[in-house]
Parts: sequence; structure tokens; C-alpha cells
Amino acid sequence: MVQLTTAQRIEQTIRKYIQACNDADSQAIAACFCSEAVHYSPWTPKWSGAATIGNNFAKVVREQGISWTVDQLLIDVDQSAAALEWTGFNRQHARIVRGVDWFVFEPHTLCIQEI
Repeated sequence: MVQLTTAQRIEQTIRKYIQACNDADSQAIAACFCSEAVHYSPWTPKWSGAATIGNNFAKVVREQGISWTVDQLLIDVDQSAAALEWTGFNRQHARIVRGVDWFVFEPHTLCIQEI
């Protein structure tokens, strides 16, 4: 059995999270987070809790037809953190947006604590 490095595990979690968001799968989104996780956004109030984050993202994707790509990842294993450069496609508004998210991971489980 191949043992993944910490960097590979962080990347795997981020890719699972983005895929779950694109699939509007609230349970799969929530599974990427610690139960007490928080998600900050310039467009919405802070979302707290894995289930809330999962439900809110799934709802937004279903209602607005949004999807994201993973363009670049920078991972800091010592800090259990990563930066994700992404492209977002909003079919409802025929708009493409680019952005960066900063991820903080719980060091032992490598679940997402904060975005």
C-alpha cells in the first residue's frame, strides 16, 4: 500500500472538496471539513460548521449552476495550509471569475478547518 505524503493528502482533500462542490453533494462537501469549520467569503456572511458549509454550497451550485476548477495549488506542510487558485464558471450569469482561497487544515486529520 502506497503511503501518501502530507502534501498529497492535502491536495487530495482540496480536489475532493472542489469535486463535491461541483457535484452539489452536500454530504461529500461536509466530509472534507472538521465539524466546527468555518468558511469566509466576501459575498456572504461566514458559514460555520461542516453541515452548514456543505448544504450552502450544494444549494448555490444547484440554484446558480456554478462550478470551479483547480488551477494551481501551493501547499505549506509545516503550517498545514494551502492556497488554491481557481476559476469559477457561473452559467446563470454567463460569467467567469478567478480567485484564490486560503485553506487551513487540522494537522492530525487534515480535514479543512477554515477557508
